[in-house]
Amino acid sequence: MICTSERPASSNAAEIRDDGAEYTRVLPAVNLTYAPADAIKIRAAYNITMDNASFYDLRASGTLGVNTLSGSGNGAPDTFANYTTTSGDPTLKPTMSNNFDLSLEWYPKAGTTLHVAGFYKRIKDLVVFGAAQRQVTVQFADGTSEQALATTNDAHTSDETATVKGIELGGRTFLDQLPGWLAGIGVEANYTFIDSKNPGDLYFDIDGVQRNNVPLKGLSKHNLNAAFLYEKDPFSLRIAYSWRSKYLQSTTASGTNNTYTYVDASGTSKSVATNLPVYGASYGTLDAGLTLRVNEHFNVQLQAQNILNATQKTLMGGNPGGELYGRSWFQSDRRYRMGINVTF
Repeated sequence: MICTSERPASSNAAEIRDDGAEYTRVLPAVNLTYAPADAIKIRAAYNITMDNASFYDLRASGTLGVNTLSGSGNGAPDTFANYTTTSGDPTLKPTMSNNFDLSLEWYPKAGTTLHVAGFYKRIKDLVVFGAAQRQVTVQFADGTSEQALATTNDAHTSDETATVKGIELGGRTFLDQLPGWLAGIGVEANYTFIDSKNPGDLYFDIDGVQRNNVPLKGLSKHNLNAAFLYEKDPFSLRIAYSWRSKYLQSTTASGTNNTYTYVDASGTSKSVATNLPVYGASYGTLDAGLTLRVNEHFNVQLQAQNILNATQKTLMGGNPGGELYGRSWFQSDRRYRMGINVTF
């Protein structure tokens, strides 16, 4: 929507808005366990869970803004362009998730476990915060008004169903069959693969084209944890490495919902609104902790975090060919801590 600056100036007016909703949901849960042998357990579970929207997302308040474009010359007037709104929605529905889990566990001996688990989640009415085109009423200073199309960035209930599916593999064992101090050595590891889709979470790419090809926020496709363990008096040691692949942080991060103008081949000035997704880059840290038990009343603890001095990065999406470009860098630095525990 573009209107000439010959129209009245926009009004700094406020309107009262109130609304609400009430919902009743049934949340069944079924858990089954079957043991075909003493060392084997099979578990299956189905449940429905509910998550209410945050108070911030349920707020009734919001704002309406507009960008002003300078005239293209030859006496052309300035124009209003790209109305934008931000708002909450007090009628948001609670998010409902149908969850299915199936696992196989093996306990071959004391201190040793192995497991494989599959899961599937179907999520309806997910609250998403994103850009969409909506009709709004624009008030002008002289008391007149008009209906305009605005790009809105607010929380709304998604009409699309999100899904999460994946598998986890993991295990732990101690080499207690070894002689002497070697019997305290152990290892633990797990890997999780997650495939998630959230077609209701929208963004506008660098060309202003609306897209919905993002995963759920905060979920990495690949997740790995591995730890070296040692348990032998007087020592208790953990050295752990955790790694995750890139994950979606936001489709509406501050500074990504910009507007730019360009002149096409015909000489016409055009405006493009973008709302680019931001991802957390793949990231791994190495941490360690050591406890020395002097006696039953006194122990010393040493901890180290981010031993490899890894740097967290964010990446900007929405570019041609799916390319991701660096956006920001965060250095956590190495951290060390020492503590002494005394009990009486």
